[in-house]
Amino acid sequence: MKLKDIFDYIAQDNQDAAEKVVNGIYDRAQILLQHPAAGYVYEHEAEEEIRILLYGH
Repeated sequence: MKLKDIFDYIAQDNQDAAEKVVNGIYDRAQILLQHPAAGYVYEHEAEEEIRILLYGH
C-alpha cells in the first residue's frame, strides 16, 4: 500500500486528518534514514532485514 492510497482513503472523510496521518507515517519512516537500527526486527526467512516502527497508538 502506498502513502497516496492511505491519504486518499482517509481524505474521503477528513482531508486534515489524512494529511496528519500521512505526514506522521512519513516522519516515522525518515527516522530509519538517520537511525537504521531503530525499531524492531521483523523475523522472517528472507535474507534482507525488515524493521518495524510503530505509528499511532
